[in-house]
Amino acid sequence: MDSKYIEQLLERYWQCETSLEDEAELRAFFSGSDVPKHLLRYKDLFVYQQLQQEVHLGEDFDARVLAEVEVPVVKAKRLTLAARFMPCLLYTSASPRDS
Repeated sequence: MDSKYIEQLLERYWQCETSLEDEAELRAFFSGSDVPKHLLRYKDLFVYQQLQQEVHLGEDFDARVLAEVEVPVVKAKRLTLAARFMPCLLYTSASPRDS
């Protein structure tokens, strides 16, 4: 592939003006072994993108993450209506000291 064409694609790539097909051409070019010396500094970028597309999460990923998540401990106490009024009953009832 012509290095001038690749340089033009790179210029458009840095300007965010490339299509998906153009980017696929760049990845294909930099995956090859005949990359000119002055373009070698870009090779890692495009090879890395291709390698990362092949990396996938395992089938057991969800199960492993959920196993690590702790079940939240609820510290709320269940109050009944009688328990809510208990302090009122304590303060309003007659005590032995009141007589």
